[in-house]
Amino acid sequence: MSRTFSPAPSHDVPPRNRFPLLDVLRGVALVAMAIYHFTWDLELFGYLAPATATTGALKWFARAIAASFLLIAGFSLVLAATPTLEWRGFLLRLAKLVAAAAAITAATLYAFPDSVITFGILHHIAFASLVGLAFLRAPVALVWLAAVLAFMLPQSGLETHADWIAFLGLDPSPPPSNDFVPVFPWLGWSLAGMALARLWQALRRDTAPTLHGPLSRGLMWLGRRSLAVYLVHQPVLIAGIWLVSQAFPPAKPDAAAIFGMQCRAACGQSFDANACDVYCACVSQRLTDMGVSLSETDASDASVQSVIQTCTAAMTATP
Repeated sequence: MSRTFSPAPSHDVPPRNRFPLLDVLRGVALVAMAIYHFTWDLELFGYLAPATATTGALKWFARAIAASFLLIAGFSLVLAATPTLEWRGFLLRLAKLVAAAAAITAATLYAFPDSVITFGILHHIAFASLVGLAFLRAPVALVWLAAVLAFMLPQSGLETHADWIAFLGLDPSPPPSNDFVPVFPWLGWSLAGMALARLWQALRRDTAPTLHGPLSRGLMWLGRRSLAVYLVHQPVLIAGIWLVSQAFPPAKPDAAAIFGMQCRAACGQSFDANACDVYCACVSQRLTDMGVSLSETDASDASVQSVIQTCTAAMTATP
């Protein structure tokens, strides 16, 4: 989010150092985020099959939204530092981000103790804001190089396994979380946003496009209140869906279908779709033959572990 300045006297004259198009793009990202979280909430309440929001096209939709927020945050940091960084405004914004991130962690610790958000999008933006200070006056080529390295580091073979540094994103088995945006590779998007802002300033200097119309003004309104919108939208969506569920409860889910979706989602983290189809069909059939309920499967049970090992061998042996 960019710096906050005194409001302009009209919609046609943006505040000083304000980039209206950036506010519009931030508003678009917020709308996209609300759409994605709506599908996530529908899954949570049982209106959509398990893993719907975390697999396939929706998985990539979520990643694109996160990338857009980080690009915009990097771009905004450069604008806020032009011509010089106003430290009071920067530290106030950072304090708000840290407080909001801590509130998200506390809320999810209470509501979702098995998938707490310990380093989500707000945590990352706060962290990236501090890292970005080191690149504000660096040569643009160096900023691009740092962005590329951040993108590539998770593929370098370097691994960490300690829980206290899981936020770096170098653990091949990241902690379960409803929103995990680790330092690598995601820092690359923030740095890329900074490099793009520097390029824009070199090409366009202080000019910014003027936007008109109710849609643009609405999106700008959202974009200039992005933190508040982020914090409020999920409670509103969840409350709304809960109210609807009281009158129109979701259909009772099919245990086999749920097991299949969850199995493919977990398997898909390491193997391709065809291999996961083989593996999940094998596990489902063997557990059913053993009389084990698919809705109450305990992965730590010795007999279930034996099935997992057998079906993993069958999957890896399949050409």
